[in-house]
Amino acid sequence: MDSAILQRPLYLNMIYGPVKSGKSSELVTIISSLLKGGHVDENKIEVFKHPSSDKEYKNVIRSKSGNEYPATEAETAEEIFNKIKKNPDSKYIFLGGINFYEDKNIVKLVEALRDSHRFVIMEGLNLNGEGEPYNHMGDLMCLAQYNVKKTAISPKSGKTADMSIKKGKEYIPISREEFFGFDDGKKPSITAIVGPMYSSKTETLLDEIAKLELTEKAHPNDSFYQHAIFKSNIDTRYKEGEITSHNLRSAPCQIIGSGKELEEFIKAMNPQKKRIVVDEAQFVEGIGDVVDKYYREGYSFIITALKRDYRGEPFNSDIGKILCLADDIIDRRCSCSHPGCDNIATETQRFIHQDGAKIASSYDEPQVQQGAKEAYTSRCSDHHIVRGKDEHNPFSDLKNLIV
Repeated sequence: MDSAILQRPLYLNMIYGPVKSGKSSELVTIISSLLKGGHVDENKIEVFKHPSSDKEYKNVIRSKSGNEYPATEAETAEEIFNKIKKNPDSKYIFLGGINFYEDKNIVKLVEALRDSHRFVIMEGLNLNGEGEPYNHMGDLMCLAQYNVKKTAISPKSGKTADMSIKKGKEYIPISREEFFGFDDGKKPSITAIVGPMYSSKTETLLDEIAKLELTEKAHPNDSFYQHAIFKSNIDTRYKEGEITSHNLRSAPCQIIGSGKELEEFIKAMNPQKKRIVVDEAQFVEGIGDVVDKYYREGYSFIITALKRDYRGEPFNSDIGKILCLADDIIDRRCSCSHPGCDNIATETQRFIHQDGAKIASSYDEPQVQQGAKEAYTSRCSDHHIVRGKDEHNPFSDLKNLIV
């Protein structure tokens, strides 16, 4: 078990990967560890699974080794909510097969569970058999403060598998090389560098760009190793035509306003460059489809993005799609800026200035608002505040049902 998965204040965690990758085993292991530790009463644990998850094992979550734990089968978010209401002592919530929930209320429920400071551990398939995000997994992976990727072994090739494909009546794990038909020697990749504001995402990106430059010099005539850098035209905090970190490191780039514009640049590049870098991707509308399309054609992507907006909600479906597709998610964090707090910061806090005072922004303000340190900071879940947020979530009563 990854020790970070139950560290306060990382209340919301996702275990994802293909079929037969041990996701259910991870849940059973975490539950067993909680109980064996002796400091968690069984009454504080609630375990749920969607009926379509591991159909052969009814009302249990089962590990590969045969260990299992009782689970309530629930088809809707409301069923889960009502069961938790009957047990206000519940502190640890496990959700198996969360990819199968079609109703978007599951996203609001998970958000409310996090905001009530319960520990939530979900597991699910990030991609369906066509290689697309499975139901609401994009939003759920954006909500997750910690993502744990599991892999399997392709029975066809013996390679590491992080995709699933339907064969007959069942799904089997498969490698990306097999699924997309990639060349073994030149497999493209998607890397997502994500986190709240001031978590050094761009600094990390600049380190990656330095590696790309070295690789490009070593392969000067191969388009697979050539790179091009872009950033959103909404980010105007520093010098135009450059991506710039808060430490004022920089690299020249092209400015884009949309995914369509990014695609036009990609098509027009001569000579072609197949490694695409995008900073502040959450502002590039339609970028999810562009990444999906060109990844399948052999392009690699490195992007930085905010997973969540100042409300603590998924920033948009584009980022969710990229997270589901990503080979690697680099989750950057920093320290909470609240006075006297030394927690890990996973959220972006926004402020407004009103009557000479600096107060937390309200839920109804625009999602995107220009500003730097006078308007934004980083906070842990315990100190992240959004005025009026509870009115917009049908499950917000969970805050009043916690001991």
